[in-house]
Amino acid sequence: MMRLVNTVTLASESQVELKPEFMCLLQEENKICITFYKWSSSAPLDSQPNANVKSPIPNQSFNWKQSMYWSNTETAANTKEQALPPQQDDQTGLTNPFLNHLERLETPEASRHLLKGALDVGEFEAAVKGGSPWLYQGANIHIGELPVVAYISGPAQGLIQASDDLTLVLGYGGEQRVRQKGVLWTCRENTCLLLAPKASWSFENTLTSCVVIRIKVETLKRSAMAMGGWREAPPQWQELMNQAHGWQIPTEAPGQSMQVFLRQVMANCNDLLGFSQTLLDRMHLEDQIYRLVAAMLIPDLRQESPHNRLRLRQEHGRDAFDELIDYILANLGEPLNLTNLENHSHYSRRTLQYVFRDRFGCTPSQWIRKQRLEMAHHRLQNPQPRDSVSEIAFACGYRSMSLFSLDFQQHYHIKPSHLLREGLRRTP
Repeated sequence: MMRLVNTVTLASESQVELKPEFMCLLQEENKICITFYKWSSSAPLDSQPNANVKSPIPNQSFNWKQSMYWSNTETAANTKEQALPPQQDDQTGLTNPFLNHLERLETPEASRHLLKGALDVGEFEAAVKGGSPWLYQGANIHIGELPVVAYISGPAQGLIQASDDLTLVLGYGGEQRVRQKGVLWTCRENTCLLLAPKASWSFENTLTSCVVIRIKVETLKRSAMAMGGWREAPPQWQELMNQAHGWQIPTEAPGQSMQVFLRQVMANCNDLLGFSQTLLDRMHLEDQIYRLVAAMLIPDLRQESPHNRLRLRQEHGRDAFDELIDYILANLGEPLNLTNLENHSHYSRRTLQYVFRDRFGCTPSQWIRKQRLEMAHHRLQNPQPRDSVSEIAFACGYRSMSLFSLDFQQHYHIKPSHLLREGLRRTP
């Protein structure tokens, strides 16, 4: 894959004779460097580090305007060059991958009309009435069939009506608070939200920069099935796609985040759009976006399992591990430990640990806890009239209320009692 980085040294030992405003292309091994030079007499040639260039103009040297350097052998992890920084808006200091395509809009009504290019906007207005002038820059962009809206907005608030599609929100600066189904999400720089379909959501933001993409559920399923070699989408995928999710780029290992790759695709779309919309359409980057969102959402697709193993599972049917998963899901309300799982599956304890790591990227206990929390979350959102938090926790396999409350708040960032209250309020 090609990558674009800054460089201030030449990528070749050969001497090159340059002319004013000359574009120099140098090739060394598997690397190509294209450098745009501009002559100046501000410093002698020998003061330029590592530059082995013969000047056609006596006593004059060059300073570089920009260098584009591609490599198909090195990776960003083992090179000293730094990626080109994203552009910053002069007025707000915020970045946005589509900054050079954003247009200033003078009124909230004009901004609302722009947002309707990707969202079903119900309400939209300035968060602070009077005083400061309206600040909004935005653009409607189409990446293939994907409707996208990119914007830098002053303080605003609004309501987005329910639709059949997922909504992906990439934060590039500032803070946007989103509430859906009684859960509050915060989108900041390096944060990504995936909002659930068939549910409205409200938002309120400070000065903020975002890219919002409308994701079709059926297309996302098809992309995931193609990636994993599935003939049918497993039922748990639909459950995942019916919920809201949030991700933050990890500071310890940012290169391992799917969100980093997704943001790079946004930057690539902007660059291609600089040539033409036709070129952007022909690159089919919407397929990459769907695949990256699927990988973020579905743990199975991030595993290093060989593709052939998936094919064999299709051809020969379900294996003992699939039956074990069915057993766990049918008995989440009962005590489950490694001994139970060993007895039911006849796997050894060590094999259980290995298979769960290979299939789900976690231990059996972690996976069971996640399933119990998802089950509890669903029941709290859709309670029966006389349900209580303790009854739901017990039905989902928790025998300690304090442990359930701690696990639930760490996972969903909301108290179970608050979610139950909201669910009961909506229950007819």
